[in-house]
Amino acid sequence: MHSGYHPKGSGSPIGQPPHSGSSGTKPVDEIRFVGELRRVDIKPGDKFVLRFDQPLSLDAIARFQSYWERFAGPGVPLLVLDSHAELSVINAEGR
Repeated sequence: MHSGYHPKGSGSPIGQPPHSGSSGTKPVDEIRFVGELRRVDIKPGDKFVLRFDQPLSLDAIARFQSYWERFAGPGVPLLVLDSHAELSVINAEGR
């Protein structure tokens, strides 16, 4: 049985179907393995930012948001930033 997970250098990258000959499936954008799996305890009110160092298509961003919703559940906000975008905040005085 194929798990769909392949660390770097071990075959198909995450997000691409396994090599299955001429099945007619089109590979999707490659996702690089860059870290380790960790436990995430999501608490009410938590918001998440996913950053990429390369440009992403609107389709790729929508796929990540869909994957996130399946992982985290509905109502857990995810902001996707690409191409070295950075999110900052300047708090108003008196807060």
